[in-house]
Amino acid sequence: MPDITLRRYTPEDIPLLYEAGCESAGPGFTEWMPWCHPNYALEESSQFVLSRMAAWEAGQDYGMGVFDAESGGYLGGAGINQIRLDHGFGNLGYWIRRSAWGKGYAVAAALAAAGYAFEELGLVRVEIVVAVGNTKSIRVAEKAGAQFEGIMRNRLRIGGEICDAHMYSLVPPL
Repeated sequence: MPDITLRRYTPEDIPLLYEAGCESAGPGFTEWMPWCHPNYALEESSQFVLSRMAAWEAGQDYGMGVFDAESGGYLGGAGINQIRLDHGFGNLGYWIRRSAWGKGYAVAAALAAAGYAFEELGLVRVEIVVAVGNTKSIRVAEKAGAQFEGIMRNRLRIGGEICDAHMYSLVPPL
């Protein structure tokens, strides 16, 4: 498994996110991540990073950048959101830039973010909700050892469209 660093976003990450978004826009990515479109703008990166920083401070969303531990290069993002502390669970999301696909970074990022959820946030369950048809993300959940729990009807809205989703979960210890 590749060695990565997962850390909170900072304003210095705005141009890194923008570059990765521009590189990744296109088939195989945009249909699942509509934020990453062919006209993706630096201002969108800025809004995202600043909103993640504010959400972190508010204890609502723990969005982090994924970096190669050796080179320091920006690889993508991962985080825990939709947190329900009363029930001890949250949602795990991840994405990796196109040039880093197929190298194990997404699995490493998913496991690192889940570890953060369990160790730092005290969660007892992390859910991975993946649109039916998003085979790359499904493979990541499976390679991370997540348990498939079923298909949830009308669970996600992607690009304005409602779709069914696979539900996976991780529980400690990983």
